[in-house]
Amino acid sequence: MTLKARLTWRFLLWLFLFLGGMFLLYFLVIITLFGINFPGGENPYIGDILRNMKKATVVEGERVRLSEEGIRELERLSAWLQILDDRGEEVYRRGSPPGLPRRYSPGSLKEAVASQPELHTWHGSVKGEKFTWILGMEKNSLARRAAETAVIRGKRIQLPDPVREEIRRNGGWLQVLDETGKEVGSYRRPAFQPDRLTAGEVSEALSQRGRSGYRFHYWHDRRDGRDWTWLFAEPAEEEEPQQEAYNRMVLTYFLLWALVTVIIAFLFGHRLGSPILHMMNWLKNLSHGKLQEPKDKRGCPVSRSGEGKLRRPYRVYREVIQSLDSLTGSLKQAEEARARLEKSREEWITGVSHDLKTPLSSIKGYADLLATDRFQWSEAEVRQFAGHIQEKSDYMEQLLEDLSLTFRLKNEALPLQIRPVDAAELLRRSAIDLANNPRFENREIELDVPEERVTYPLDAAWFKRALDNLIANAAIHNPPGTRIRLTLEIRGEKEGLSYPGLLFCVEDDGLGMDAESVARLFDRYYRGTPTGPEQGTGLGMAIAKQLVGTHGGKIRVESQPGSGTRVEVLLPPKS
Repeated sequence: MTLKARLTWRFLLWLFLFLGGMFLLYFLVIITLFGINFPGGENPYIGDILRNMKKATVVEGERVRLSEEGIRELERLSAWLQILDDRGEEVYRRGSPPGLPRRYSPGSLKEAVASQPELHTWHGSVKGEKFTWILGMEKNSLARRAAETAVIRGKRIQLPDPVREEIRRNGGWLQVLDETGKEVGSYRRPAFQPDRLTAGEVSEALSQRGRSGYRFHYWHDRRDGRDWTWLFAEPAEEEEPQQEAYNRMVLTYFLLWALVTVIIAFLFGHRLGSPILHMMNWLKNLSHGKLQEPKDKRGCPVSRSGEGKLRRPYRVYREVIQSLDSLTGSLKQAEEARARLEKSREEWITGVSHDLKTPLSSIKGYADLLATDRFQWSEAEVRQFAGHIQEKSDYMEQLLEDLSLTFRLKNEALPLQIRPVDAAELLRRSAIDLANNPRFENREIELDVPEERVTYPLDAAWFKRALDNLIANAAIHNPPGTRIRLTLEIRGEKEGLSYPGLLFCVEDDGLGMDAESVARLFDRYYRGTPTGPEQGTGLGMAIAKQLVGTHGGKIRVESQPGSGTRVEVLLPPKS
């Protein structure tokens, strides 16, 4: 089986699992929509509300009340609540209609709930006492607003204009009944609606839910010592039988399921699988050293259009494509850097071999002169020869020491003895050493350090070695008469830290460097401008950077050809 086929079947498996979960969700939705009873009401939402009302009920001795959270929830839902004790007597009400009974028998409560769909009940106990909660959800407040704002005079009902307008806009009508079921007033009542209704007829109208062409809402109140029932009817949309709706929903769901399955399988196999194969070929190229994205017959990258944008099938994997592109670029840079390093290494080895060969030839020549029997050398001449041998030996020793030091630093095998030292005195000693070096007697040296003691935790010997290398580089690679300025500044002083940050600066007004020389200044095998015989090992700047790094510092270089060079060493504040 090909990778594309495996990916297709794997995706189909995931799809079946996903759609199986959707199938279960579909039945949950069906159960909810068709009103399958859950504890506490006709749907889980009402049950959750009633459970919250139970939790919000507070029993304090013989007093029962609702907490502030429960009251706010009732107000948010525009609902009312009545709480009954175990004998069916009311012990609390909030926002309930005025004509609501104060006591219910088991039969009357069942009848009230059956005839009024807006009523929902819950039974439970709080602190060992049994209670019944009756929740009224107001489906339509127009009947209530009509009852609260209307004026009844004889058989005439006077409604406010806004209420009349809303009834007309809804295409409905209003009827008011007294306690005997006789109409005492109406507005826009159709001729087929009787002017007298029994309690059973009212309950039947309320429970039909639109099968008579109208959906009824009611409100009950007491006025002038009498009971009034307000019926508001509005046109009901024709409802589809439950079974037909259910069958249509199931059939539609399965058809969509099959269609989506086929479409997604096709898209995954032909549009999502191809980019994965392309990326695998790309990785195979990288593993074989071919550092480029696979290309099509025209020589263009497969994932890109002629304008260089990602093709549509590859946009899904844009992060992966970008990562592979970045990896390819990084590998190219690494390969180029390796080639440059190898070239620099060869050049450096050639230079070091030459630098070692020159002093070694001098040592060998002077040794041969001293060893010959044909000449008798004076004491002064012997000392002169010995001085030359010592000078050449020192240079060779320095070269070997630099080699050893740079590899120890690279492998983090250089132990440091960190202790508080005077950084200003350290820079001052480096300046004195440079001034006393006869090789640099034609250099002008300026020193600017604080007069007070500047304490910082350093390995004095190794950090001075770094400063010496930086200063020597400025002296070696510039002509006589160059001015070299050495400064030390206190920076980043923060409260609560024992040592402030320091900025060492080595600045000259010499030849300067181009961008390539600045970028490669600290390479281990890079030698810049010609320094003359026996002047530099090509490792001094690399050693300086490594030594500064071991002290937690950073080096920054600014230079332009003909404008001199500025090298900054920054040490961070420390506690």
